[in-house]
Amino acid sequence: MIIRKKLATLILLSFLAGCKLHIVVPTGGMIITASGTYTCLPGQTCVIDVVDLLFDETFTAVPDAGYAFDNWRKRPDGRGFCAPESTKYGPCRLYTSFFSAFPKLFDFLATNQVFYLEPVFSESGVVDGSTKSYPILYIVLNFTDISARVSPAEHYARIYTEPNSARDYLKENFYDRVDLVPAKESQGTVDDGIVSVAINRAHPNTRNTSDPSFNQIGLEALQAAASFIDYESYDADGDGEIDTQELAVVFVYPGGTGASFEPEGPEWPEMRAHVRWLSPEYEAGEKVIYRATHTYETTFHEGQGVYYPSVARATLIHELGHQLFGLLDLYDEDGSSEPMTGWGLMTGGGAWVGDFPQEYIRPHTTGYSKLVSGLSLETQVQEGISDLSLSPLAKQNKPDSRKDDIHRIWLDRYQVRESILLENRQPIGADEAIPDKGLLVTRAQSLAEGNDDDAYRRAELVRGNGIDGVAQVQDTFDLTRTGETPGDGSVDAWGDATANISFASQKASGDIEVDVELTRYGPRGGHLRYDQPTVENTTQYFDGAMGYSDEEAWSGTVFENTTGFTQLDGVEVKLRDDSVVSVQIYEKMVGNTPFNMLYSQLGFNGIKEWNRFLFDIPQNFPPGSSRLIVVQVITAGSQHPLMMSKNRANKIPSSTTYISPNGLTFSQAESAGDYAIWSNILLLSE
Repeated sequence: MIIRKKLATLILLSFLAGCKLHIVVPTGGMIITASGTYTCLPGQTCVIDVVDLLFDETFTAVPDAGYAFDNWRKRPDGRGFCAPESTKYGPCRLYTSFFSAFPKLFDFLATNQVFYLEPVFSESGVVDGSTKSYPILYIVLNFTDISARVSPAEHYARIYTEPNSARDYLKENFYDRVDLVPAKESQGTVDDGIVSVAINRAHPNTRNTSDPSFNQIGLEALQAAASFIDYESYDADGDGEIDTQELAVVFVYPGGTGASFEPEGPEWPEMRAHVRWLSPEYEAGEKVIYRATHTYETTFHEGQGVYYPSVARATLIHELGHQLFGLLDLYDEDGSSEPMTGWGLMTGGGAWVGDFPQEYIRPHTTGYSKLVSGLSLETQVQEGISDLSLSPLAKQNKPDSRKDDIHRIWLDRYQVRESILLENRQPIGADEAIPDKGLLVTRAQSLAEGNDDDAYRRAELVRGNGIDGVAQVQDTFDLTRTGETPGDGSVDAWGDATANISFASQKASGDIEVDVELTRYGPRGGHLRYDQPTVENTTQYFDGAMGYSDEEAWSGTVFENTTGFTQLDGVEVKLRDDSVVSVQIYEKMVGNTPFNMLYSQLGFNGIKEWNRFLFDIPQNFPPGSSRLIVVQVITAGSQHPLMMSKNRANKIPSSTTYISPNGLTFSQAESAGDYAIWSNILLLSE
């Protein structure tokens, strides 16, 4: 940890007359005070009211491991504290006792002026301390009607050693923050992570990924492989379950994918690669495995008489993106549109490179997918004018940091739904065959279910599809929040944020310069959620439901305000179908009974998936306090109306979540031995 030791001189800031101090903390550290009164964490905006002559605090920027504190940020509007050269490198003391000698300043304390204290952190080392290794168990399947045609040695090379291997691709795409390693097993070449098994049934020969035979094959294959691997040794956290972070299982089917150029007939069965949850879960001794990849071994061009293993390799990498990192498909399932085709691992499309028979490669993972993975961190564009310099996304120049050149402009005040992402794409590394080069501007709807709905996608290029979607020098964009979207018909009373984006220039180095002018209105906003650790919904956090075999149930969650926001404006609630929702706010839970109702609003109407419900009267929610949020859901025809997260790696205290059949008496909400995490998000503001 690095902190520059130069002590700030005494700050007699005559412009501390404003009654509000906003401490805006980026990723990379936190702010503490010498008195211990205030702590502001990464990503928070903490608001302090300065109302009298007794205010006297010294603020220190404390960087996280791998980061250094550089200085206090100088703002263009002059409202940034401790930004002068003589004071910007050390602790910042702010006080008001001298105001008594200046009547005009004393009177100014009663005004509504806002000033800022903003630290700047930079990376100085490995954020998480080391590269994350993912053990892979690769189970090659042999059916009664067809056996594997690709040898274990070829499979091993495809994963680990050949050019453009799955290992090399993922290491490059995530800047050496991840690594693939073979699972320890005793069959054939010991510890190469590859086990061949016989399945006592015919190849399913279907591209229907919902076919129940895939579950049955997976369970049978795990049982057959149990003689060669100690599953229990992979339960690293001792919770009785083996998740994909501890051991990733891949089932490999002989035959191909059903591509149009492949031969047809029983000698060449087909299947579509996918990741699925095993049902019933496979019990390996006393452990449980519940998620795995199913993929094919190769493709064969009947007319040319050659195999194309690189297609199968590219598919394997795509499926590992789902399985290991929770990445989502960003292509249109029915093929009617191409919202991002050709620009990423998960977008659909790839490129043929080299001489015949050509190699098929996937382009670099998009900035959006990197954020979903949690392995990359965004840089948020703040209000005002920003001159950005973006390095190529595929350029491996940041192996020791998760803070990559992915810039995000939030259009949603609460930073939950809509945003704009900026990234620089150049034909280097895994991007050697991208459609074009320049600035990619992506509109992200982080609560959208997928990328099939033309009007409401998880991610799409602002300008055109495929090659038409990249911006060139001098291109400009004027963007604001999309109007009414599914589950959100709210209107921002303060007015929507607007962003003017201009692609200013491209340098010979491949870096690009982008000018952004972001205008916001009204107070800052944010959110609290427990169902997953980041704003992006991922395939690692799949849905479940509970509810007493009835169409009506109540959930309860105790939320602690760990942010600097002071007001609760509403909630986002995920629903199974059209529902009626009511929300109650209590001081706390006493035993199993809600205590002291503070607010209630009844009769919200919602639709399937996420819904934004804003309160008629926003509620006070001081930092450091807690509230019990009770949500009643009535979903006609549903036996389990309450949606929840079932990611077993995301555990919260058992005293946090509750369930009730009547809203009067609650019990702790348990699901499969874990405590349910309700799919509710609090919407906060200053």
